[in-house]
Amino acid sequence: MHSNFAISATALCDADGYPAKAQELITKNFSRPRALSLLEKSLTDASPLVRAETREFMAPARTSSPFMFGWENELFMRVPINTPIAASTLALVGGSYEDGTPVPVSAGSFAPTKLTPKKAQILVSATKELVKGVSSAGITFVGNEMRAAAAGALNKALLDEADANLDSGSVFTSSGSAVADLRVDLKNLLDAVVGNHGLLFIASPDVTKHIATVTLPTGGLAYPGVGPSGGELLCTPIMACDQAEAGSLYLIDCSAFAADLGGFSLTASGHASLQMSDSPSGDGAQLVSMFQTDSVALKAVLPFGLDLCRENAVAKIEGIGA
Repeated sequence: MHSNFAISATALCDADGYPAKAQELITKNFSRPRALSLLEKSLTDASPLVRAETREFMAPARTSSPFMFGWENELFMRVPINTPIAASTLALVGGSYEDGTPVPVSAGSFAPTKLTPKKAQILVSATKELVKGVSSAGITFVGNEMRAAAAGALNKALLDEADANLDSGSVFTSSGSAVADLRVDLKNLLDAVVGNHGLLFIASPDVTKHIATVTLPTGGLAYPGVGPSGGELLCTPIMACDQAEAGSLYLIDCSAFAADLGGFSLTASGHASLQMSDSPSGDGAQLVSMFQTDSVALKAVLPFGLDLCRENAVAKIEGIGA
């Protein structure tokens, strides 16, 4: 069965990047309205059709991507991009009081902000001969790789936002590699994070492997619920993340983050000129013409927003296993 991504990507390449021509090809050969929706050029389109295609394309990453896990399980506050929100320096505390009893005022401090739009963008190029010669499964594989790249960009944004809000009271150096040391590290994380409505551990792959194999003095596994890619740690989800620096373990309260995921879009061009580099400089470096090389450039764009709205919602251990 052809995936919507494979249909859209192949049609765009056959149409030299022209969306209208690609839509004609899809309409003629397939009955896939969602595939057509991928070709819409408006990156701010939040129609149910585009949102549904975004979910279909990105949903497989929910088991491997911390951002997508938090999004799909509705752990984040879902707030539309550019919506004004309030950031708080601490969690509010409520109480139970009898009628006529003075009610304490929570000493919260709020600051106005808004969810800033960002974009996860992935750009690849290939010869038209290659695109036309591979099977639908081959194009789907390219889509899988682009999905992984998009998820990686979302994960990095999540960790960057967490790192930007760490301070001396929420960053700890690992106590050691033994199970007793790990217990101290975990307690430090739990004590530093205020709130328990959407807790999630995020670790570098070497740390999940370490936790999965650390043993008790009696010889059994200390945390049998944790595997090399994650699992459950202290009855809380833990996920390995390639974007986390080696030796690091985060604990975040997802409910303190405002987030949004926009409409996924796919475009292509057979006439663009690209700087063939994974770190483009933009300083007039040599460009390669897609037209002259009979190639096509394929770009996926996923708008999103992410902002931490409360302090004491993230903590980090560094140097685990060092």
